[in-house]
Amino acid sequence: LNPVVTMNSLSVGDSFSITLAGSGVATLATVDSSSDEGHLVLDADGDIHLDAVLSGASDNIAFKNAGTTFGAFQIHHSASFFYLYENGGASTDDYLAIKVEADGASTISTQDLAGNAADLTLDADGTIKIDSEDGIVNFRNSGTNMATFSSNRLRIYNQTDTADYFNINVGSNAATTISTIDDGAEGGN
Repeated sequence: LNPVVTMNSLSVGDSFSITLAGSGVATLATVDSSSDEGHLVLDADGDIHLDAVLSGASDNIAFKNAGTTFGAFQIHHSASFFYLYENGGASTDDYLAIKVEADGASTISTQDLAGNAADLTLDADGTIKIDSEDGIVNFRNSGTNMATFSSNRLRIYNQTDTADYFNINVGSNAATTISTIDDGAEGGN
Protein backbone atom coordinates (compact mmCIF):
# COMPACT_ATOMS: atom_id res chain seq x y z
CA LEU A 1 0.00 0.00 0.00
CA ASN A 2 1.48 3.34 -1.11
CA PRO A 3 -0.25 6.27 0.59
CA VAL A 4 -0.89 9.13 -1.85
CA VAL A 5 -2.10 12.61 -1.01
CA THR A 6 -3.34 14.49 -4.07
CA MET A 7 -4.48 18.08 -4.23
CA ASN A 8 -6.25 19.10 -7.43
CA SER A 9 -6.35 22.63 -8.74
CA LEU A 10 -9.38 24.27 -10.30
CA SER A 11 -8.22 23.00 -13.70
CA VAL A 12 -9.21 19.40 -14.46
CA GLY A 13 -6.17 17.11 -14.58
CA ASP A 14 -3.79 19.52 -12.82
CA SER A 15 -2.53 18.30 -9.46
CA PHE A 16 0.13 18.13 -6.77
CA SER A 17 0.78 14.81 -5.04
CA ILE A 18 2.85 13.32 -2.26
CA THR A 19 3.53 9.60 -2.66
CA LEU A 20 5.10 7.40 0.02
CA ALA A 21 6.66 4.13 -1.18
CA GLY A 22 8.69 1.35 0.45
CA SER A 23 11.65 2.20 2.71
CA GLY A 24 10.13 5.64 3.29
CA VAL A 25 10.85 6.86 -0.25
CA ALA A 26 8.73 9.99 -0.74
CA THR A 27 7.98 11.78 -4.00
CA LEU A 28 6.54 15.24 -4.46
CA ALA A 29 5.05 15.60 -7.96
CA THR A 30 3.16 18.18 -9.98
CA VAL A 31 1.07 17.61 -13.11
CA ASP A 32 -0.07 20.22 -15.63
CA SER A 33 -2.32 18.30 -18.00
CA SER A 34 -2.07 20.80 -20.86
CA SER A 35 1.64 21.80 -20.81
CA ASP A 36 4.84 21.64 -18.75
CA GLU A 37 4.10 24.48 -16.35
CA GLY A 38 3.40 22.41 -13.24
CA HIS A 39 6.16 24.27 -11.41
CA LEU A 40 7.11 23.43 -7.82
CA VAL A 41 8.07 26.47 -5.75
CA LEU A 42 9.55 26.23 -2.26
CA ASP A 43 8.84 29.61 -0.67
CA ALA A 44 9.97 29.53 2.97
CA ASP A 45 9.74 32.33 5.49
CA GLY A 46 13.09 31.10 6.80
CA ASP A 47 15.81 28.66 5.76
CA ILE A 48 15.45 25.71 3.38
CA HIS A 49 17.54 22.70 4.41
CA LEU A 50 18.44 19.73 2.20
CA ASP A 51 19.63 17.05 4.61
CA ALA A 52 20.61 13.72 3.09
CA VAL A 53 22.73 10.87 4.51
CA LEU A 54 25.59 10.50 2.00
CA SER A 55 27.73 7.55 3.06
CA GLY A 56 29.55 6.53 -0.13
CA ALA A 57 31.01 7.91 -3.35
CA SER A 58 27.92 6.84 -5.31
CA ASP A 59 25.50 8.62 -2.94
CA ASN A 60 24.56 12.15 -3.95
CA ILE A 61 22.14 15.02 -3.93
CA ALA A 62 21.28 15.05 -7.64
CA PHE A 63 19.99 17.75 -9.97
CA LYS A 64 17.91 16.27 -12.79
CA ASN A 65 16.12 17.40 -15.92
CA ALA A 66 13.35 15.02 -17.04
CA GLY A 67 15.04 12.21 -15.09
CA THR A 68 18.57 12.85 -16.44
CA THR A 69 21.20 13.83 -13.84
CA PHE A 70 23.11 16.94 -14.92
CA GLY A 71 24.67 17.87 -11.56
CA ALA A 72 25.32 16.45 -8.10
CA PHE A 73 26.71 17.13 -4.65
CA GLN A 74 28.78 14.30 -3.14
CA ILE A 75 30.88 13.70 -0.03
CA HIS A 76 33.75 11.19 -0.19
CA HIS A 77 37.55 10.88 0.19
CA SER A 78 37.56 13.48 3.02
CA ALA A 79 36.16 16.19 0.74
CA SER A 80 32.94 17.78 -0.54
CA PHE A 81 32.31 17.77 -4.31
CA PHE A 82 30.00 19.55 -6.74
CA TYR A 83 29.78 18.11 -10.27
CA LEU A 84 28.21 19.55 -13.44
CA TYR A 85 27.95 16.91 -16.17
CA GLU A 86 28.40 17.59 -19.87
CA ASN A 87 25.66 18.79 -22.15
CA GLY A 88 22.78 18.68 -19.67
CA GLY A 89 23.73 15.22 -18.41
CA ALA A 90 24.34 13.52 -21.77
CA SER A 91 26.83 11.44 -19.77
CA THR A 92 28.54 11.52 -16.39
CA ASP A 93 31.93 10.71 -17.98
CA ASP A 94 32.77 14.34 -18.79
CA TYR A 95 32.31 17.06 -16.19
CA LEU A 96 33.43 20.11 -14.23
CA ALA A 97 34.10 19.48 -10.53
CA ILE A 98 34.65 21.68 -7.52
CA LYS A 99 36.36 19.89 -4.63
CA VAL A 100 36.70 21.34 -1.10
CA GLU A 101 39.00 19.65 1.43
CA ALA A 102 40.10 20.45 4.99
CA ASP A 103 41.06 24.06 5.71
CA GLY A 104 39.11 25.15 2.61
CA ALA A 105 41.76 23.81 0.20
CA SER A 106 39.81 23.79 -3.09
CA THR A 107 40.26 22.52 -6.63
CA ILE A 108 38.29 23.35 -9.77
CA SER A 109 38.88 20.61 -12.35
CA THR A 110 37.47 19.25 -15.60
CA GLN A 111 37.45 15.75 -17.08
CA ASP A 112 37.08 14.47 -20.63
CA LEU A 113 37.19 10.69 -20.15
CA ALA A 114 37.87 9.91 -23.83
CA GLY A 115 40.54 12.57 -24.41
CA ASN A 116 41.80 15.93 -23.22
CA ALA A 117 39.24 18.39 -24.60
CA ALA A 118 37.79 19.42 -21.21
CA ASP A 119 39.04 23.00 -21.53
CA LEU A 120 38.34 25.56 -18.80
CA THR A 121 37.77 29.13 -19.95
CA LEU A 122 37.58 32.15 -17.64
CA ASP A 123 35.57 34.82 -19.48
CA ALA A 124 34.75 37.71 -17.18
CA ASP A 125 32.67 40.76 -18.08
CA GLY A 126 35.15 42.70 -15.98
CA THR A 127 38.55 42.08 -14.40
CA ILE A 128 39.91 38.62 -13.55
CA LYS A 129 41.72 38.87 -10.22
CA ILE A 130 44.13 36.30 -8.83
CA ASP A 131 44.86 37.15 -5.20
CA SER A 132 47.22 34.78 -3.40
CA GLU A 133 47.75 35.46 0.32
CA ASP A 134 51.35 34.17 0.19
CA GLY A 135 52.10 36.10 -3.03
CA ILE A 136 52.88 32.97 -5.09
CA VAL A 137 51.02 31.87 -8.22
CA ASN A 138 52.14 28.65 -9.95
CA PHE A 139 51.32 27.55 -13.51
CA ARG A 140 51.60 23.80 -14.01
CA ASN A 141 51.35 21.19 -16.75
CA SER A 142 50.18 17.83 -15.36
CA GLY A 143 51.66 18.73 -11.96
CA THR A 144 55.03 20.02 -13.25
CA ASN A 145 55.82 23.71 -12.68
CA MET A 146 55.88 25.73 -15.91
CA ALA A 147 56.11 29.20 -14.36
CA THR A 148 55.88 30.94 -10.99
CA PHE A 149 54.91 34.49 -10.15
CA SER A 150 55.81 35.76 -6.71
CA SER A 151 55.62 39.23 -5.21
CA ASN A 152 58.75 40.40 -7.07
CA ARG A 153 59.72 37.61 -9.46
CA LEU A 154 58.67 35.76 -12.61
CA ARG A 155 60.33 32.42 -13.21
CA ILE A 156 59.75 30.25 -16.33
CA TYR A 157 60.98 26.66 -16.09
CA ASN A 158 62.45 24.30 -18.69
CA GLN A 159 59.86 21.53 -18.96
CA THR A 160 62.43 18.72 -19.23
CA ASP A 161 64.59 20.00 -16.35
CA THR A 162 62.85 22.38 -13.95
CA ALA A 163 66.18 23.18 -12.27
CA ASP A 164 66.90 25.18 -15.45
CA TYR A 165 64.88 28.41 -15.69
CA PHE A 166 64.57 31.97 -16.91
CA ASN A 167 64.17 34.55 -14.13
CA ILE A 168 63.06 38.20 -13.93
CA ASN A 169 63.53 39.75 -10.49
CA VAL A 170 62.38 43.27 -9.56
CA GLY A 171 64.14 44.74 -6.53
CA SER A 172 63.96 48.04 -4.65
CA ASN A 173 63.68 51.21 -6.73
CA ALA A 174 62.56 48.94 -9.62
CA ALA A 175 66.08 47.56 -10.12
CA THR A 176 65.47 44.63 -12.50
CA THR A 177 67.62 41.56 -13.01
CA ILE A 178 67.05 39.19 -15.93
CA SER A 179 68.92 35.90 -15.66
CA THR A 180 68.98 32.29 -16.79
CA ILE A 181 69.93 29.40 -14.57
CA ASP A 182 71.36 26.12 -15.84
CA ASP A 183 71.84 23.64 -12.99
CA GLY A 184 74.37 21.77 -15.12
CA ALA A 185 76.42 24.99 -15.51
CA GLU A 186 76.63 24.42 -19.24
CA GLY A 187 75.74 27.93 -20.30
CA GLY A 188 72.35 29.30 -19.34
CA ASN A 189 72.30 31.94 -22.08
